[in-house]
Amino acid sequence: MPTSISSPACLPVVVFLITGASKGLGRAIATVASRYYAQQQKQQPTLRHNTYINSSYSSLSSSSSCLSSTKQARFVLVARSSKGLQETKNEILSTSTIAEAEEVEANKKAALSVDSNSTITFPIMNTLMSSTTTTLTTTANEDDVICRTMDLSDLDRLDDNIDILVDDVDRLVYGCDNNGDDQNQRHDMDVDVVFVNNAGSLGHLGPTISSPSLMDMRQTIDLNITSSLWLSVRFAQYVKQQQQEQKRRPRKIINISNATIVNISSLLAISDDILSMGIYSTGKAARERYHTIIGKEEIKRIKKKDDESYNNSNNNIIIREEEEGQNNKNNSNTAAIKTLNYAPGPLETDMAKEIRKKADELDVDLKPHFQKKLLDSYDSAMKLIRVIDKNEFDSGSHIDFYDLP
Repeated sequence: MPTSISSPACLPVVVFLITGASKGLGRAIATVASRYYAQQQKQQPTLRHNTYINSSYSSLSSSSSCLSSTKQARFVLVARSSKGLQETKNEILSTSTIAEAEEVEANKKAALSVDSNSTITFPIMNTLMSSTTTTLTTTANEDDVICRTMDLSDLDRLDDNIDILVDDVDRLVYGCDNNGDDQNQRHDMDVDVVFVNNAGSLGHLGPTISSPSLMDMRQTIDLNITSSLWLSVRFAQYVKQQQQEQKRRPRKIINISNATIVNISSLLAISDDILSMGIYSTGKAARERYHTIIGKEEIKRIKKKDDESYNNSNNNIIIREEEEGQNNKNNSNTAAIKTLNYAPGPLETDMAKEIRKKADELDVDLKPHFQKKLLDSYDSAMKLIRVIDKNEFDSGSHIDFYDLP
């Protein structure tokens, strides 16, 4: 029977909802996130090896399922192209397979490199050496990656589509469907949820007043602004609902510890010097402002709540320790929703190719920037994932690729 190194009963999880995930930056973010968290798992054998040596078998039996401090990444991928989504999913699963093979080999080396003076029981050695049949729960499997083919510019169907996406996120957060007795099967874990608001279109290129039609403008705005903003609102509402449920039931075994909305921004959102991309710049600027406000409002809400809590505690002469402990637990279950405007830099993507095809429409000062090779999407995605994982950014802030080491 396979031995489980990391039990899902305590393994932290990070759930990504990524729009525009069939190609370009969206695909890169999904693949890099999978690789990043799989790499964390790869680095754990030494920690586990030391734990095995320094623990008796009895204590190991009670704690081995919680040894890993890594996160398991799960994904909801959204785009118009089902073929592109499947290719992204295959990249994620391929990354996981490689990580599993490396993990097996690393565990074997850890077992064989035990110092000859160390005392180690046979059951522990058997546990280490049984890695060839080990279930590695930190790497993605088929059920951890959900693909949804949707046209997010279709506003008539947007709410229905978002309902589906929210249900998908919920399923990955709780590890099962929310129906019937499945409630009793939910795992005990901390969960981070990350919405990468990436989908968008280029729109009209050229002088702004040469826009071809009202319909063309509306289609671009529907996707780049209206749909994008509403997706973030609905995601935030979902998180709020879950946090309220946690507050009412503080002993709930699922805890959404961090919630992040990443708006894929651009230098065009904050610069007045880039011409001939007016409708695209307008969309980026609108999204930037909206997500900044979401972040700032959440900061103010948390501050107000903390102030009220402080004032209430001062008005009470005696605070029972058990009540105070319960309040602290409630507060820890209500995490702020953070927003980040990430400008990934000029990327070598299909959009860049499209711009090059219409180079004659570009402003004379802009054209040279697209005549050279641009940044690799995977390099930019790696910087973003590190920022998300560290979670040290100011909510509502704008971070550019070139701002990061």
